[in-house]
Amino acid sequence: MNGKLAIRSDVSMNGNTYVSGKTILNSDVTMNGKLSTVGDVSMNGNLKIGGQLIVGQLIYEAAVTLGDAKFENRVFVANELVIDPNG
Repeated sequence: MNGKLAIRSDVSMNGNTYVSGKTILNSDVTMNGKLSTVGDVSMNGNLKIGGQLIVGQLIYEAAVTLGDAKFENRVFVANELVIDPNG
């Protein structure tokens, strides 16, 4: 097929879908599995994560960093910093 395909109702596909070129989706997208990308990802809005965020060796969960954290520059704390070696 070398032209446009217009569908005015639902489409169900029980196999793989391959797209060569740009894909534009003008509404919500729901995925019930993993999202893997080979290149960069750009998002022009908020990112909401319902579970853990793993960046390299750091695991972020509910505003708690599990594991070591290293900062290469300045750190600003607007309110309170609590350091508890037993905590």
